[in-house]
Amino acid sequence: MKILKLLLGVLGLAALITTVVFIVRTWDSVRGLWFAANANRSQAFDNPINRIYLTIGLAALAGLLIGLAIGLPGRTAGAIRRQALQDASDVREASIRRRVGGLDDASSGGATSAESVRKSEEEQR
Repeated sequence: MKILKLLLGVLGLAALITTVVFIVRTWDSVRGLWFAANANRSQAFDNPINRIYLTIGLAALAGLLIGLAIGLPGRTAGAIRRQALQDASDVREASIRRRVGGLDDASSGGATSAESVRKSEEEQR
């Protein structure tokens, strides 16, 4: 998911930069048309409507891609599940070690739980 999230973010930023470029170019075209209309000249000018539509579409695409990149999780569901299972296993193992250590403390006459865990590990080897 991280790769997809990064890819969507990069594509969204590229679309956003392209949108800004098109906005500047369209603004320049409209400004030229405005000056020509005010000067009452009849000169052939490009129609900026198609560029305006393209700019609107790119802005919408940029917003969609950046929104998806922000909304996607950083880890996959499998990674989250594995981490939760590992955490539960660690807690269960620590609980078992504490119980075993508590039993060893009573029988050994005051040995610490770390010492008893070490002893039980050595006995298992």
